[in-house]
Amino acid sequence: MSKKSIIILITFFMIIAVISVIFIINNNNSNNNEPNKIEHRIINTGDFQDIKLLPYNYLVEQAKEDGCIVQDKNDVYNIERFKKFLYNINDNKNDFIRIVNCDDNKVSIVMDIQYDSINSNFIMCFDNTRYKYEAKKDKKYAYYIFKDLVEEETEDMKFYKLKNLVQEIQKEQIKNYESIEAFSIIVLRMPLNT
Repeated sequence: MSKKSIIILITFFMIIAVISVIFIINNNNSNNNEPNKIEHRIINTGDFQDIKLLPYNYLVEQAKEDGCIVQDKNDVYNIERFKKFLYNINDNKNDFIRIVNCDDNKVSIVMDIQYDSINSNFIMCFDNTRYKYEAKKDKKYAYYIFKDLVEEETEDMKFYKLKNLVQEIQKEQIKNYESIEAFSIIVLRMPLNT
């Protein structure tokens, strides 16, 4: 084999190696879940701390002080903020809220919900990393995009649910559900007189 052939062969393998490294780096970067991104959409948390930076022992009183809408059994705190969120949705204005559910004076579930007026949908981060009844492997930050926020009533309770996942949602997040349209998450419940 001539010296020229060896140089061409070495150059060829170096080019293949460089392309492979670039491909691997790009593929790894695209698989990283950035804390606030859902398919190139960012949850604008405003003055709130990033959901993944909240302390594990996040207490109810701190959540109230932070301006979160707090669900503690049938009591709801900062309800005026939720009503303003509903008003902004009806006015088709962007808005963000954080709802926390409590258990034994500790926050157990945190939901970041942003209304996106351009696409008329709701972007949600569901954080159950503090929920004591969840298996450790199932504690995670799950991201969803919903079409609707609906109000439903029973004899004594009012429920607000996010319903109907948008088709953009990643397939692995919906593979366990028979119908995308049937999937919903109750974000808030309160007595009718509230």
